[in-house]
Amino acid sequence: MIRRRKTPKHLLVGLDPGFASLGVCVWDLIEERCITLAVLRTQKIRSSRTMSEDVSTRGLALGRGLRDLVPWEDVLAVCAESVSLVRNASACYKVGVGWGVCIAQAAQTGLPVHEVRPQDVRRLLGLPGRAAKADIKAAVLPYPGVEAALDASKLPAGQHEHCLDAVAAVLAWRETSMGAMLASVLSTR
Repeated sequence: MIRRRKTPKHLLVGLDPGFASLGVCVWDLIEERCITLAVLRTQKIRSSRTMSEDVSTRGLALGRGLRDLVPWEDVLAVCAESVSLVRNASACYKVGVGWGVCIAQAAQTGLPVHEVRPQDVRRLLGLPGRAAKADIKAAVLPYPGVEAALDASKLPAGQHEHCLDAVAAVLAWRETSMGAMLASVLSTR
């Protein structure tokens, strides 16, 4: 006999992949609201002998943070804004590690990772292509649960942009054909 879950997988995880700051949004597709916002932070380890030792230690910390924060057994998919061009080789390397942590977590739990291009995030939120962080904040705050989750996170204002970018990735992906199909399947249950 096949056992059915009482509650189907119904969460989306939105990520703003970064190395020093990784924004996370957990979105409930059944209740259609944001339930968790967080920013996982790492800081350079001054006692590290090499850059790779520092990067490895910080990457592992991000992985543990993601693993412990999200109820992965209820997650259907991971959404993230695609990587924009980075300034230099060091930044590229660190952003790559941040992305690798996110992809590894999704792979460990058998989840797809859906990327949304930055220009599509802005377009799908009704914003101009060069929208500022304040514009994104204004666009995502009215959605159900976002303001409450932001208040509950107790994040300093300077870190809001990371988790709000993760919200924006979820909202934009929901507007794609695949996101809309997934939402309609869940709404019929």
